[in-house]
Amino acid sequence: MRKNFTNYKPQACDADWYRQRDSDEIPQQFHLAELDAWVHKLGVDPMTTIRAATYWPAVMMKVDKDYGSVSEGKFADVIAVKGDVLRYIDLLQRVDLIIKHGHRYK
Repeated sequence: MRKNFTNYKPQACDADWYRQRDSDEIPQQFHLAELDAWVHKLGVDPMTTIRAATYWPAVMMKVDKDYGSVSEGKFADVIAVKGDVLRYIDLLQRVDLIIKHGHRYK
């Protein structure tokens, strides 16, 4: 059973990911396995978990105008996996594609 966290104050999984913009890989501080634990051990909804790793760190560091979500005018930092991460959050531990600032690295 999923817990409803919509009324809780936002938390960030790891804001260090946004500070390391020049790397061609996902930094070690950004533990994708942590997201799996949020979903399976804590019962947090997968979309809430993903936003805790992307959107909320950008908001907390006041860079959400440029980072933190995929929308027109923002920097294109995207990872892609084969499958539905909202059903299988552990897929985020097997990244198939990395695009940072519009350049493909993997």
